[in-house]
Parts: sequence; C-alpha cells; structure tokens
Amino acid sequence: MWKHKWLIPVLLLTVVVAGSLTGVALASNGDDSQPTVTAAAPASGWPGETLDVVVSGTGFTNATAVSFSGTGITVNDYTVDNTTQITADVSIACNATSGARDVSVTTAAGTGTLSGGFTVETRQQALLDRVCQIYEQNTGVAIDPQQLKDAFTQAQREMQDEALQSRLQKLVDEGKITQEEADQYLEWWQSRPNIELPELGGFGGHGHGGGMMWGGGRCGGPNEAGDW
Repeated sequence: MWKHKWLIPVLLLTVVVAGSLTGVALASNGDDSQPTVTAAAPASGWPGETLDVVVSGTGFTNATAVSFSGTGITVNDYTVDNTTQITADVSIACNATSGARDVSVTTAAGTGTLSGGFTVETRQQALLDRVCQIYEQNTGVAIDPQQLKDAFTQAQREMQDEALQSRLQKLVDEGKITQEEADQYLEWWQSRPNIELPELGGFGGHGHGGGMMWGGGRCGGPNEAGDW
C-alpha cells in the first residue's frame, strides 16, 4: 500500500489543474466569443428622429462599437446593459435614405451583424403607421397602413378632379374656352398615369395621382400648426 502513496498527491494535483483549465476555457467562451446580433427594438425609425434602440444578441461584454450600415444614422452613445443587451442612443439624419440597415456590434473577438435589422421609414409611412396604431388603440379595429394610404390617394384624386371640373366650368361660363375644349382637357387629365410624386411641397401637394406630401417643420415634416 505504501508503495503507491505518491499517487494521492498526483491525483489531487491533476484534479486541481483540470478544474483550473476548465474554468479558464469557460471564461474564455463567455468573454471572448464573437458577438451575435439577433434583434433591434424598435426595428424602425424616420428621418429627424432620435431614439433608444435596444440591441439583443450574445457576447456583448466589453463591446467597442455599435453601428448601423449606410449613411445618415449616428450612434451617439450606447450602454452595455449585460452580455445579451445593448441600449444605443441613435439619431437619424433628415436626409437619411429610407430602407433596411444592418445592425452591428463589435468586440475584441470580432463583429456580429444582423442583416436588415433596422429600417429607416419615410415620414409619410411613419405617419400612416402611427395613425393606424392610434385608431386601433381607440377603437379596437385594426387598419392596414396601405389601405389608409390608398384611401388618402383616392380622396385626393377625387378632390383634384372636382376642383378641375369647377375651374373648367368657370372658364366655359366666362367664354374663355368652349365646352368641347373643357371636356377634352378633362378627359386628358383623368387619363394621365397615376404617378407617385416625391415627398415635396405641402401635404396633399399638386399633380394628378400624387401621394401625400410634406412641407415645412423639422426635416420637411408638418408644421406645428399642421399642413392639412
């Protein structure tokens, strides 16, 4: 029995060393693995807005950078809440291009990216979304933003047509044009393509079939008094 006394301290040393190495490996996996990004909330914003975006994922300990792809989005500051969450203070420039953006988190171990994790909306779409949310909150009835946009566009076209017919009739009554000329112009006007105009000018804008427009205020948005 005594011939093998040396085995006891050797076994104990082996257990201690193995345990220490396992601890180092676990720590390495927890702190040095490449980060991953799985979500951003809210997942969208609009030009001129500054908001807090909560980025979720893994391996965020000691993050060195948080970024959104493309121009027009600035991360002013960020806080590493824990290894799976970062809160970023984000500003979207007035001239930021609408569309999907990648969201990335960088650490010493590398960079994790969520493709298309955040979307810059047009101010028009943001307004439509918000109107639908408020209506649903107040009534319990959901409205599709696209249906609302289509309704606005239809109402705008009908009002433009009515205004044009009234103007043409006045010109006929004053003897400045004939009824035939008025009818021909109205027929031409109503047969024009339904072209979506850019978001310029005042809300409602001008032009046949144009979408909702904006003018004044911050980033070309509605004035405080309202551009309705």
